[in-house]
Amino acid sequence: VSMPTFVTIQFNQEDSTPVIADSKNLWRTTWFDYHFAEKETGRRLGKSWAVFLVFEKPVPEKQVTINGHGQSLPAYNVVDANSKSAVVIFQEDIVNKVVTINVEN
Repeated sequence: VSMPTFVTIQFNQEDSTPVIADSKNLWRTTWFDYHFAEKETGRRLGKSWAVFLVFEKPVPEKQVTINGHGQSLPAYNVVDANSKSAVVIFQEDIVNKVVTINVEN
């Protein structure tokens, strides 16, 4: 039996907290932003995001897909995915974009 499993996240202005716009079959969704800076000067070099998903009910995971809803997104890696959770790393900042992470099952 297929169970819709996804989260849609609204990333807003730079340095603001993202907002969950919609989700299905998610017990917990959290994210961390990582800032990169020069060691000597502290000058900011960039930012990346890690998004952690924990499913309410296990899913027969086949593939995790990312949808930018017509907008370009930074490169990303699905670093872990199984029947109970998934982790996605975006390699650059995401500003003023909507992102849907979907587990195809």
